[in-house]
Amino acid sequence: MAEPRLYPLSQTQQLNMWSRSFTIHKQVNNIATSALVEAPLDLVALRAAAEEAVGRNDSFGVRLTKRGRQQRQYFGERRALVLETVDFDGRSVAEMEAFFHKVARKPLPIWESPLAKVYIVRAPDGACGLFTCISHFVMDSWAINLFYRDVFGLYFAHADGGTPPDPVLPFEEMLKREIAYEASPRLDNDRAFWREELAS
Repeated sequence: MAEPRLYPLSQTQQLNMWSRSFTIHKQVNNIATSALVEAPLDLVALRAAAEEAVGRNDSFGVRLTKRGRQQRQYFGERRALVLETVDFDGRSVAEMEAFFHKVARKPLPIWESPLAKVYIVRAPDGACGLFTCISHFVMDSWAINLFYRDVFGLYFAHADGGTPPDPVLPFEEMLKREIAYEASPRLDNDRAFWREELAS
């Protein structure tokens, strides 16, 4: 099989790597969030929508790798480390929160591994939705919000016979632009501007 195209880490990802390397709290880059709606959703259909959304979002394909002493990344199979349903019907809110905290506290593996866990959730009060733990290496809070919107958009489009939403824009294209910026004259100009701005 052909070697995938390798990319350097972006400056933000390098910062994430340094923070992970120099802290005793290796879960430092975990972003654990949830989005629940007060409606009795079909959990099987919601899981199918989540699987579809994962499959059309290339952030779920990012894999960090090492080539010698160099840290690199590539885009591989789009999937989550975990994608399962957790039903807290008949259980307590404390049990649900304990589960969320347990997942959030466990560091996600970073080398040659999917960088996200996705759970379909029914809360004790009947609210349904998603709980995720996603690495900051591949998404920020805004990107996670877009993923949630995509999942619910797909769910309701399929349920109502509507038009599915457009997929989110590819992360790979943004990464290419960021890498190109780091090697461009514009970066030098921006640095010069901010040195002058902050010196005054």
